[in-house]
Amino acid sequence: IFAGSFAMIDFLDPGFILIIACAVGVILVSALSKVVPTNNPLPPEIVDAQSTVHWTSAIVMPLVGSTILVLCLYFLSSMMIVMTISFSCISCVSIFSLMYVVLPHTPEFNKKLFRLPLLGAEVTVRTLLSGLIAGAMLATWFLRPYWYMSNVIALCLCWFMMQCTSLPNLKIASLLLAALFVYDIFWVFYSKPIFGKNVMVTVATSLRLPMLLEFPRLFGDRAVMLGLGDIVFPGIVICYTLKIDLHLHNLRLTPPTVDLVPMATAPDVQHKDAAVMDATVTPGGSTSWLGVWREASYMQTAMAGYLVGLVVAYAAVTIMNHPQPALLYLVPLTLGPPLVRSLPRHHLGLLWNGV
Repeated sequence: IFAGSFAMIDFLDPGFILIIACAVGVILVSALSKVVPTNNPLPPEIVDAQSTVHWTSAIVMPLVGSTILVLCLYFLSSMMIVMTISFSCISCVSIFSLMYVVLPHTPEFNKKLFRLPLLGAEVTVRTLLSGLIAGAMLATWFLRPYWYMSNVIALCLCWFMMQCTSLPNLKIASLLLAALFVYDIFWVFYSKPIFGKNVMVTVATSLRLPMLLEFPRLFGDRAVMLGLGDIVFPGIVICYTLKIDLHLHNLRLTPPTVDLVPMATAPDVQHKDAAVMDATVTPGGSTSWLGVWREASYMQTAMAGYLVGLVVAYAAVTIMNHPQPALLYLVPLTLGPPLVRSLPRHHLGLLWNGV
């Protein structure tokens, strides 16, 4: 959902500019941090929990989301407790993981302090500091739930979810976004005649949780809001396009051997029959985000489409004077440009079926 104020001057409002910058920025950071080599990987427990979206997940997600919306509408007080506990746990893990990656990877920070008696896990200086920072941020948000603290936690959640979720191909991505496309449109536009109120807007504004980005406006009273799903789901598609970009680049650097066979759907691309080259190898072995970005043509296209989609969604809010399902604009403008760009390159099969 994308909601906000209703005047054309809002396109110059710092709140609008900041929410666009945060959405695009967290996707860019998440995508690049998944592929650029680093000395600070995610905690092993988090790596083990990483999952790939399959067709069943793509169908179940909107159904689960719909069930939660209805429960929140009719049992708000009870669901508030459940949702607060759930979001607190996930937020704590998200902040901990981000701090674990950000803190220096040095002998001093990796020094072992003690072992947890029940879990048997070793606690280092880095894990202890990460946990303390996560706990302090959550405690601050509970005591003073200001919009800026909620936004920081929400961005950590977005980064974490994009780190832990991946797509096998654009076929599954299209199914997932199409299902969420229908979900978003129904609950924003068509829920009021059935339930008596706009369920999506009612729940999003009633649950004071870090489940959306919210910035106050300089030129008005109402805040600009963007749901986390409008960042995470297009974001994992953009992460997938970067994986394809690096896969294509690495294959261009691979000298031909007898193990290489041509792809039927991409005559100018070759890949190993037994094992596809790891897409996390960056161009030329570069550890620079800028070096990766220069090679990421499909990611650049998808990111540009996503940016345009956000602007169009906000323009629709302004013109129609009504909150908009952002995925109505983000889905076609995120999926469409990479697909169109792949046609003259003969990469449609590669994008659609995966590597």
